[in-house]
Amino acid sequence: MLLPRGCRSFHALQLHLTRGGLCALHPPRYATSVDMWSAGCILAELVLRKPLFPGKTELEQLDLVFRVMGTPSAATWPSHAELPRFETLRPKETYTRTLEER
Repeated sequence: MLLPRGCRSFHALQLHLTRGGLCALHPPRYATSVDMWSAGCILAELVLRKPLFPGKTELEQLDLVFRVMGTPSAATWPSHAELPRFETLRPKETYTRTLEER
């Protein structure tokens, strides 16, 4: 299997592409929501046959997530502002959610 440049193992690739954007924001504790996000990404990737959020850096990946899910707000994610790196990694523009709920 060929891996992207800078990726030394399949495990590192999988972690980068499917871990929740929450991990990049350094939550105070790991929760099952991160695992559920990863499982959802993996299922979507199986259907699409390509990475769902193929960012090359944490910042690029978060931007891709925010473009689809919308920029977190007090209404959509009340505790988002408490995440240590949220202000540092906040997107420059505010995105509205483009994902359809079914």
